[in-house]
Amino acid sequence: MQCPPPNNKVTMFAFACFFFSIGVITYLLLCGRPPFNGNTVEELKYQIRHGKYRFTGPVWSIISDEGKNFVKRLLVRNLLVREEKNKKNNHNLLGLLAGPSER
Repeated sequence: MQCPPPNNKVTMFAFACFFFSIGVITYLLLCGRPPFNGNTVEELKYQIRHGKYRFTGPVWSIISDEGKNFVKRLLVRNLLVREEKNKKNNHNLLGLLAGPSER
């Protein structure tokens, strides 16, 4: 997968939304429910804003640590924080999203 590097605020915001959305979808595909759920809209917004989600339930006991870490690295709202964590841990999210032949 060939993606241009983010070079302005709009592009960086789009990248942040893109990766966060992939995290939400991946979480949903892995366990069958969304990562954020609240009894009210306010609770839901709070959980999303503060990144409050958990890996609970029997399904998560069979999900690999690599799978959980992949979701954790995507469900970070702030792109700069996400990139800093990935650099610190030598993670390449674009590489993980690319197929084996594209790495």
